[in-house]
Amino acid sequence: MSFFSSRGYASAKGDTDAWCAGAVEEVIAFLNSYKRWYAWFVVWPFGVLLVFGFNVPAALSLLGYKEIWSNRILLVSWMLVICLLAVMFFARDRLLPSYVLVISNEEGFLRRNAAQLGLLIALASAILTVIGWFVGK
Repeated sequence: MSFFSSRGYASAKGDTDAWCAGAVEEVIAFLNSYKRWYAWFVVWPFGVLLVFGFNVPAALSLLGYKEIWSNRILLVSWMLVICLLAVMFFARDRLLPSYVLVISNEEGFLRRNAAQLGLLIALASAILTVIGWFVGK
């Protein structure tokens, strides 16, 4: 990943380099055609907003608005916005991924244990029903 781009990467392991290159190209082509709706916003505006936003009070004071430095509510809200933009800028790939593709042979915990979890929930609801009958009397 580059600093001003959230373009992902793909890697493949296989018998031949040609197969791996083709598989990687297919994945990247698929992901580029199915990006998230906010993918355009992730690429550069956070950094630009952060730089411009950081300099707003100084620019306003140069234009003659000296009272900006004495208004504590305005300064605190400005600092909070800058902190939020900084967090979003440095964690943009985690907070707003442009695309997500998960391919796995392994089943997750819920899928592996769906029958046991269903039985556990059914038994718990039956026990709570019986307890509710006796407590309600």
